[in-house]
Amino acid sequence: MIRKVVSELKPSTCSLDPIPTPFLKNVFNYLSEELLCIVNHSLFTGTFPDALKTARQTTYQKK
Repeated sequence: MIRKVVSELKPSTCSLDPIPTPFLKNVFNYLSEELLCIVNHSLFTGTFPDALKTARQTTYQKK
């Protein structure tokens, strides 16, 4: 599942994300097990890193 999500990511990078999407796609095969362990641990313990709780909201005016 996580492999599918990563493969379908758009090439543009979020300004809040320190890891460029093309880089993540290139190294994913080498890091997939470690990333899966991190995600599973976060879900199992109910903890989420503060650094990943940041969001950017953009308001668009309705026409």
